[in-house]
Amino acid sequence: MFVKQSWPDRLQSLALIGIAVLPLSLLLFPDVGEAIYTLVTLAGLIMLLREGLSPEERDKLFLVSLLTLLFFAVAALSIVASGDYAGWFKPLKKLSKLLATPFVALVLLRANIAPRNFILIAKVSVLVLFLVALYQFVVLHNIRPGGATSPLQFAHVSLLLGYCSLIALPTETARQRILSLGAFGAGFMATLLSQSRIEWINAFILLPVLILVWKRSGLLTKEVAWIVSCALLSLLLFALSMPFVHERVDTALGEYEMFHDQAAWNNSIGQRLLMWESGLKAAIKKPVLGWGIHRSQQAAVAELSDPLERSTLIEHHNLHNEYVNTLVAKGIVGLLSLFALLFIPLTIYFANAADKNLVVYTGSGILLCVAYAVSGLTYQAFGDATMNSLFVIVLSYTLTAVDNRPFAVRWPFGRVSSAATDIS
Repeated sequence: MFVKQSWPDRLQSLALIGIAVLPLSLLLFPDVGEAIYTLVTLAGLIMLLREGLSPEERDKLFLVSLLTLLFFAVAALSIVASGDYAGWFKPLKKLSKLLATPFVALVLLRANIAPRNFILIAKVSVLVLFLVALYQFVVLHNIRPGGATSPLQFAHVSLLLGYCSLIALPTETARQRILSLGAFGAGFMATLLSQSRIEWINAFILLPVLILVWKRSGLLTKEVAWIVSCALLSLLLFALSMPFVHERVDTALGEYEMFHDQAAWNNSIGQRLLMWESGLKAAIKKPVLGWGIHRSQQAAVAELSDPLERSTLIEHHNLHNEYVNTLVAKGIVGLLSLFALLFIPLTIYFANAADKNLVVYTGSGILLCVAYAVSGLTYQAFGDATMNSLFVIVLSYTLTAVDNRPFAVRWPFGRVSSAATDIS
């Protein structure tokens, strides 16, 4: 029999549909993704205003909200401390996705999405992304497929979703494992085709991380280890057969040697190394709050004496390293907020990883934090709206589902929901 939903239930159902399609829409149709993310945020705000929060919800929402809002607040503070407000809006707008965290997290918390459904969303999304990458590579002859976004973000999201598809592998049936391995392979291949070298490195770092999660939860068996090893070996052998893989690796090594031996900087690797070097020099001059998130590039370029180096590097919108860029833009305070955003959740996930019933939450959270930490080595991981939105969604879903009582507090203000909410 059809049961008529109440207005709040319908609102939550629509919000969940929006969250399910966000990974695809953000990468393939950014304007649509932006609109959906905004509507999901509004749905969470309406729920909060109409129904309030239970004490349990307050505890679970506290840490995820604190970490993201603190990260944003430090960025805003760096602009104020800089005393120069020209061009501040664009970088702050990208980070504004983090402001939605309390509301997105509330939607996910009340929905109590089953882990199997979260994994299914990851699998479907990454399979579609692979088909898009394959079509662009084979039919459209795009050298580096990337949807409507850059190949770098496309590769990062594809790889992360591919690994999330594997998390429940030890507990799945043979048929489910086929789909999981297929989704993982699709994510790996989409990343390979997009030719982001840091994501290729990420692909091999995340595998032992996932195996460690399985081992800690008691789910790692010889059968699982054999299956995953064979799958990755097959993908690796295929990757090594692709000419562009050798070309990208050889180019990177050659450019590094040229920079080291001949000070030749006008190439991809050389420009990065030059930006990092000049960025660190600039950071020393303003070590506490930095130069402002809108002025990191100018501050780094000012350390260069060569006019050609200045004119070339000023065209980049960031220093292509999350850690250096944060230190220049927001100083030591900003770097601490970055470490808190990545490594406090990571600590909590590992603390809960022994519970095999939480493996989807802990595994996804650990993969999320490690993937962003590694990717930040060669580009600004939190400098893109798509990357920030994805981080908020996965962090909200996973961190509110695990025990974070060492960091939770009882908020002494605000009204409490009169209706009991199941948040188990």
